[in-house]
Formats: sequence, C-alpha cells, structure tokens
Amino acid sequence: MSKNILIIPLFLLFTLFTLSSCVTGFKVTGDKSNIKGQTLAVIAGLKNEESFLFAQHLTEELQKNSNFKVLSQEQIKSKLGYYPINIQGPYDNFSIDEIMEDYSITDLAKIKEIQNKLGVDNILIIWAPIHLKHTGDGYTGDIYEIHSINQFFSFPGCQEVGRGKFKAGYVSGFVIGVKVKRNLNDGIKQGCEMLAKNIVKETNMLKQN
Repeated sequence: MSKNILIIPLFLLFTLFTLSSCVTGFKVTGDKSNIKGQTLAVIAGLKNEESFLFAQHLTEELQKNSNFKVLSQEQIKSKLGYYPINIQGPYDNFSIDEIMEDYSITDLAKIKEIQNKLGVDNILIIWAPIHLKHTGDGYTGDIYEIHSINQFFSFPGCQEVGRGKFKAGYVSGFVIGVKVKRNLNDGIKQGCEMLAKNIVKETNMLKQN
C-alpha cells in the first residue's frame, strides 16, 4: 500500500505557516462609534461551500469570544427564507490567483435588504471566491489556499466599519515535520479562529471572561 508523501521545501514550509494568516485580515476603515448595537449576522456572500464554511465558523468564534449577539446560520436561513445567496462583492470577477479589490461595486442595496429582513444592528459579509491548488516538483501531495474578503457594515445607514482579506489553507498527502490541517473544513475553521480574534480586537468587542 503506497502513501503520498509531501516533503516540503523550506520556502513552501514558510508558505504553509502563513496560509492561515491575515493578508489585511480585518482593519477598521470607518468610525467605530457607528456600531450602535450588539446584534450581528455573519453572511456568506456566495453560494459556494468555502464562503458558507467561513460564515459558519466565524459565527461560532464570534459567539464564543465577542460581545456581539450573533445570529446562528440557521436563524439567518429561517429569516431570509433562502440562504446562502450570491451578493456582488468588493472584488473584480476576473480575480483568479489573487482577489483584486474594488470596494465601489459591493451591492449595498442587497445588503440593506438583508439587514431589513434580519433586523440586526451589524452585518459582516464574507466572500471566498478563490480556491487554489499548488503541486510542486519533486514531491507528491498538494497545498490548497482559500482566499476570502470581508466587509463589516453597521446600521442604520449601512456604514462601513471595516474590511479585509484573509487566506486559509490545508494540505493533502503525508506531511513530514509539521502539523497542518488536512481538509477544507478544518483549514477554514483554524483560519476563522485567527480572523475572529482580529475582528473583536479591531472593533473593541472582545468578551471579558
């Protein structure tokens, strides 16, 4: 019985450690005083599995570690009647290897419509339009990257409070010398643990134990 062995060169090992890491992660771009209330919905901006997993795991992490009162994904689906849905996000649709940001094209009308149905004070939308696979010479196995982009809006007024880009990752094959996540779900879950910490820090909504 043969095994796929992933022997990682030094430069790829560095890449592997930084896959689940912030590119710009999440940064406040507006006035944090626009956060008037505590209710929050984390919305998948695309119907794909990657975006939904980001929304699911971010919801769970923010429920545990923030002062936001976060709706579950089940509550969102119940209130909207259909979910997830495709929402035009802040990136060029020709983004292939990297997300090319364009915050002028986010569908604010759709976001306002969703907020009106959910009745929440804040909406965090996350899109994950890119899922890359890297296979190098001289070893077997694959390294995967999931690229995401997010925007945080507060109401009334649909005021942007923050935004950012984030990458999560995982590998296939037998990996020597380093612990890594082995599937899409676990890779995104680990990434969301880091991203949620960034969000609560930037918004000053860290839950005090």
